[in-house]
Amino acid sequence: METLGTRLKEARKARGWSQGRLATAAGVSQGTIGNVEAGIRDAPRELLTIAKVLGVRPEWLKTGEEPRQAGEEAAIDRPGPPDILGNLVNLDLRLADMAEELQAAGRATLGKWAAGKLSATEAAQTLEALIKASEKLED
Repeated sequence: METLGTRLKEARKARGWSQGRLATAAGVSQGTIGNVEAGIRDAPRELLTIAKVLGVRPEWLKTGEEPRQAGEEAAIDRPGPPDILGNLVNLDLRLADMAEELQAAGRATLGKWAAGKLSATEAAQTLEALIKASEKLED
């Protein structure tokens, strides 16, 4: 049976990367990658970033839903904003610039999305609100 771990390993090996190389590129520990591949961890909050560096769609990585490649999603009919997942990845990357409390809330949101508890649209809206709050704190 295909799992998140088997898809992650497949995508990593397709790039010719070690777990350590992927971990460095995604900004996570090698243990995180190993735990996901082994099935110990099934909903990493870093899923969007990992998918982005591998060049695969987060949905494919999470569920196996085709298409696999990140650039192929325009070819299928999908509800919601056309680039919602691209927006989620960009918002995830912006979390690094936010205050610690807002970062934690953002990572929790991504974790809920990865676990299927939030839709991509809900996660994007929450992350956008957190970014706006962070920008207000900076002013």
